[in-house]
Amino acid sequence: MKDLLSTFSVPSNEEWLNQIKADLKTEDPFSLLNRQADGLDMQAAYQEIEQTAFHNTQNREPLNPEFAYANEWLSMVSANTDDLVKTNKRLVKLLEHGAGSVLFTGFGISNQEELRLAMKGILPEVAPISFSAGEATPALLFMLIDEFDRMQCDSSKIKGCLGWDPLTDFIRYGSFSNDMGEVFNLGKALLQRGASELPEYHIIKVKGSVFHHAGGNAIQELAAICSAIADTVVKLEPIEPALILKHLRVNMSAGSDVLVQVAKFRAMRVLWGMLCRGFGVNEELFFHLETETAFRNKSSLDPYNNLLRCTLETFSAVSGGCNEHLVHPYNAHFEEDNFDAALLGLNIQHLLREESRLDKVLDPLAGAPYIETMTRKLVEQAWELFLRWEEKGGFIASARAGLIQEEIIAQRAKTEKEIRTRKRVIVGVNKYADPNPANIQKPLAEKDPLLGLPQIKPLEPYFEALSFESVRKLLCLDKQPAACIFEDGDAKMSRLRRDFSSDF
Repeated sequence: MKDLLSTFSVPSNEEWLNQIKADLKTEDPFSLLNRQADGLDMQAAYQEIEQTAFHNTQNREPLNPEFAYANEWLSMVSANTDDLVKTNKRLVKLLEHGAGSVLFTGFGISNQEELRLAMKGILPEVAPISFSAGEATPALLFMLIDEFDRMQCDSSKIKGCLGWDPLTDFIRYGSFSNDMGEVFNLGKALLQRGASELPEYHIIKVKGSVFHHAGGNAIQELAAICSAIADTVVKLEPIEPALILKHLRVNMSAGSDVLVQVAKFRAMRVLWGMLCRGFGVNEELFFHLETETAFRNKSSLDPYNNLLRCTLETFSAVSGGCNEHLVHPYNAHFEEDNFDAALLGLNIQHLLREESRLDKVLDPLAGAPYIETMTRKLVEQAWELFLRWEEKGGFIASARAGLIQEEIIAQRAKTEKEIRTRKRVIVGVNKYADPNPANIQKPLAEKDPLLGLPQIKPLEPYFEALSFESVRKLLCLDKQPAACIFEDGDAKMSRLRRDFSSDF
């Protein structure tokens, strides 16, 4: 090995730069190596390599302390509570297939008997149990405590998340279910009772995925999460910030741009540490990051491409250091998903863990100049945007004024233009489309029945492929339309029209 290493000389920065100039045949190579990455100006080559990683992994709690440097995560699976018998059978079967935690969604659990039916056969000390039930969430805590007592569980071993999150529900649906003061008074009672009865259970969840699903970029998603966390801590005073943050977890969505998403998750851990210090929490609180695959980039006319997107997104989440990850079924946003679709999503995580060995090394991309630079830029620009919203009064005040919505809607319009002009490619949608598409379904939407009429402009979800697929549904599903290529203009424009027509 020593002889091998001595064979190669270490080039100086000047020699390295001259070689790039010669290869690219330009005196200004960096002008050709710049790219836009989710609102960031990035270079594809670096002269100076950072010696230390910018990302702090100390706030990540290992599942098994004896393997502290392993990249362990729980494979989460979810089911809607409309049919509790079906929900229970599905989740138990997925746990038997290797899932690590469960998420109950929807509003179908309203009493102790229904909760018991949903949890039948699920051991809360082994598989963390979480909920996403909107404003119906508070009643679940008291039912859970009673159920755990009945099961004689060790409360110190029970993990999961209640999912109380009034702020992102407020901007998603445009209103609170009740007077804002009463909502947060209830939150204080939930936190105090939950912290005393279930010391390792998360009561609060900040759903950053709402901002990604609405079309926001990584900077906006990070800034909105920080703003929501800060407002939550302020609104829950006089409870100590350390207690609030200990029982709070962050949910984020993973997109298909792998490097951006990895840097985004790493940046969130850095921002978490900055928020803790800002609230005077000197101890290094563990940060629980829950991730899920994105909805907004999924195709319904060519749905099996979504499995590939889910694989990339899962790779991003795991490499970025998630603690739990949920792969939504590939057909979840446009038709009723089934067990087979859920199992395919779970197996994506098994492949990345058991065959790709992504669970062996914590923070595997640390030290890569591109990743480290992007992580730092995301932290700096997200913090700057967060402070701008704080100057306007914080999350709720900025949402009431429409500032957060305006930022995200402007980014959505930019993304929409890039998709229409095919600067951003969605395979199977605006390029390489299947000539025999599947039947498109209307995207499913579920609104919390306890919420009232919108008081502010809601942050609506965004589907990138919808504009193309709605037109294709009108033109192509019944029969293939006859097309005549308009021959006019120069060769470049004719080629562009030809490519567009053939792809469409």
